[in-house]
Amino acid sequence: MTPIQLQHFLSLAQTTSMNRAAATLFITQQALSKSISNLEDELGTALFDRSPKGCYLTPVGRKIYPIVQIMLKDFDDRTNMILSIAGNRGTALRLGFEHILMQYVLPVDFTSRIGNTQIITWVADSYSALEDALRKDLCDVGMIHRPEKRLPKDLSYIPVAADKPMILMNRSFYLAKKKEVTLEDLRFVPMIIPSVNANIIDQFFRKCVVNGFYPKVVSDTNELGIILRMVEENAGAAFVAGYAVEPSIKNDSVVMRRLNCDGLVFEVGFLKKKQTESKALDSFISAVKSLFN
Repeated sequence: MTPIQLQHFLSLAQTTSMNRAAATLFITQQALSKSISNLEDELGTALFDRSPKGCYLTPVGRKIYPIVQIMLKDFDDRTNMILSIAGNRGTALRLGFEHILMQYVLPVDFTSRIGNTQIITWVADSYSALEDALRKDLCDVGMIHRPEKRLPKDLSYIPVAADKPMILMNRSFYLAKKKEVTLEDLRFVPMIIPSVNANIIDQFFRKCVVNGFYPKVVSDTNELGIILRMVEENAGAAFVAGYAVEPSIKNDSVVMRRLNCDGLVFEVGFLKKKQTESKALDSFISAVKSLFN
């Protein structure tokens, strides 16, 4: 298997449509279909269930999806590091994400290169891992949710964007007719609640309990592709940060509605060492802020 085949696999999994995936990849539908078929032949198993409604991952496809994401991310990062060392990419800035969903906050082309600065990204999977990486000089800056505890003296947090939670749902779902939803609206709704921010999720659960019910959680996956597919299939509604999900919504069957609930706010920002001085880092943070202003 090749990185190109794996990218074709991811694109089809994320769009669930040969036409949309081929358009995204700038190749013909026939070329994409052949690439996927060759990959399935090599693995000896079907990765997609194909039907007039679209192409959806088989159980095997769902299992390898997150592995392929990691493989391609690692391949891109290593390639960028080599090019940076070789002097072909100018200044390199290492950006760590607190969790896998965080990487969707910024557009793909935005995180690849800004001016003469190459942005090398990776996923830490936890706040503590990102904090440790900063101290060991394994990354220059981290993108995180707002810290709830007081930061160590050697670290600083720079807020970038804040928004109320959004409920991601299928356009045919009965709540999609509303401009915004309330906690009471979610009483009997199967919920997809990504485990990305323990504090705001805990607040959400507490507010639901105060309102007399406990959320019916059907999934806590952090995989955006899986979240979107579950919503497309009407398997549930997702509790998400709009700024992290909206750029990836390319299917008209999926909509977002703001959750009207006082006190619940997603905030994202940068974590860095206080003594770090870098024009490239300052320019990058300013550029990111401009995306949300």
